[in-house]
Amino acid sequence: MKQAPKFDDLFSIRGKVALVTGGSRGLGEMIAAGFLAAGAKVYISSRKAASCDETAKRLSEAYGGTCIALPADLSKMDGVQSLADRIAALEPRLDILVNNAGAAWGEKLENFPEAGWDKVMDTNVKAVFFLTQKLLPLLRASAATGTPSRDQHRLDRRPEERDLRHFFVWRLEGRGPSPDPLHGRASDRRAHPVQRHCARPVPPGC
Repeated sequence: MKQAPKFDDLFSIRGKVALVTGGSRGLGEMIAAGFLAAGAKVYISSRKAASCDETAKRLSEAYGGTCIALPADLSKMDGVQSLADRIAALEPRLDILVNNAGAAWGEKLENFPEAGWDKVMDTNVKAVFFLTQKLLPLLRASAATGTPSRDQHRLDRRPEERDLRHFFVWRLEGRGPSPDPLHGRASDRRAHPVQRHCARPVPPGC
């Protein structure tokens, strides 16, 4: 008779390697903590090196796991490339990538500056795409049917960011890099090697 899994192992990701951007505080820190509690080795990145180092040390001590700081400014392509190069030098594969780092610029529409637009788009859109692109070799190295690598991005913070809020997941199973848009249908999820790529608008009043 097959032995039932233990409750503690129900959500285990022991042995997995994860990278959480924007992981020094807030939602990113909570995601990193959850991964550590579930047994993963976690890398966190944020623009402020001191904060990133402090959080990594605190989480490692709190959960008895391995949390490593890799500070980077992802609003710049040099920072994206640096982060990808450093984690590639440390790990042969990457199981989980959480693109959590985000930026906001609070200003009235009529006064919104180009610099604010560039900062928000560079961090929330451009960095997400290019960091995922540059980490594809590591994600593919761990991808296998039944245990795909995952890239997750969630932008869900302050009220001024709600017009930009979206959520998507790319699952890589070693067969092609192109995301396929689905609409939550189980048949589609079974049919496509790259399982989901969804963008959901925010309902009015949220």
